[in-house]
Amino acid sequence: MDIKKILSDTMIELLKNNTIDHITVKDVLEKSGVSRATFYKYFRDKMDLMMYPFFLFVEQNLKSSVAINQIDLHIRLFQFMKDNQKFFENAFKSQGQNSCEYELRGYGIELFKKSYSYLIGKDRAQLTAEEKYWIEFYSCGAHAVVKKWVESGMEEPPQEMGQLIYNCMPGNLRQRAGKVE
Repeated sequence: MDIKKILSDTMIELLKNNTIDHITVKDVLEKSGVSRATFYKYFRDKMDLMMYPFFLFVEQNLKSSVAINQIDLHIRLFQFMKDNQKFFENAFKSQGQNSCEYELRGYGIELFKKSYSYLIGKDRAQLTAEEKYWIEFYSCGAHAVVKKWVESGMEEPPQEMGQLIYNCMPGNLRQRAGKVE
């Protein structure tokens, strides 16, 4: 029995009808049948649990294909969000430092540093200050576009959004990663 999956599935179900601000750890425990001690063995708090399905999906997609290109990765991410639309709409309604928006922004920056470093064959610690700024600039802009897309009802298709986000990537990042079209 995968406790993390049980808890994750429970959170996804709860977020279909409520915002994270209206869900408590107690709600998750009652619906999942998992004990409080077990919950805290795997997750720091309800926000950590809320972000787990997205982080897991991203990690699996990064590992599943060495040859995946940036456009396909972006399309897969948008499709995952579209497939879980109510979850993300309710997740983005939370505001402040302990919110989906805040967590995704920080995660996006670290994720892009990781994938960019992998593509160019450098350790993240070896990235230049300029590369780090490009990544932060791009990631924050991409995050703003994703938030707007979620809040406006995800009307544009994932393929269009994936291509748009890729097109907004600074040319310097695309060139260094060997992904110039």
